[in-house]
Amino acid sequence: MVSELHLPKVLGNVIFLERPLNAVSLTSAIATTLRARRRQRQVRDHMAERAASTETLRQLNETLEARVAERTEALRASEAALAQSQKMEAVGRLTGGIAHDFNNLLAAVVGNLELLQLRVASDERALQLAGAAFQAAMRGTKPDRPALGLFTNPEARYRCNTNRQKFPDTSVPSM
Repeated sequence: MVSELHLPKVLGNVIFLERPLNAVSLTSAIATTLRARRRQRQVRDHMAERAASTETLRQLNETLEARVAERTEALRASEAALAQSQKMEAVGRLTGGIAHDFNNLLAAVVGNLELLQLRVASDERALQLAGAAFQAAMRGTKPDRPALGLFTNPEARYRCNTNRQKFPDTSVPSM
């Protein structure tokens, strides 16, 4: 049999009151009971909070793979857009460099053709040939050249030339 001294430990959450009830004993028992109830509510609230957190984590874990795949796809798309932008920038720089070199060469050709026209002023045929070459070279100095103007002229990128007219005939007359 269990002795009276060990009975509270065996029974657990039980309070023994002595007889006759003493006011201090009753107040102490009430305070102990209220503390125990408050602790029970705290534990219950904590357990409910933990269950809600566990459910939230479970839901997040279920959608984690889909969110990672979505972000990975968005990252790949932005990397592709960046690569395309860098390509376009490189093409623009290359085209600008080519246009600059072309203009330098054209300046030399136009300058030499002007000098040639001054030197052959007495020869009608040579003057005609130099004039045709000069006109052809001057057409190359226009900023709306179809080959290079697309990348060097920002407005040319956004308009389409539907006017399919040919260049004027600059062929060299036969001798």
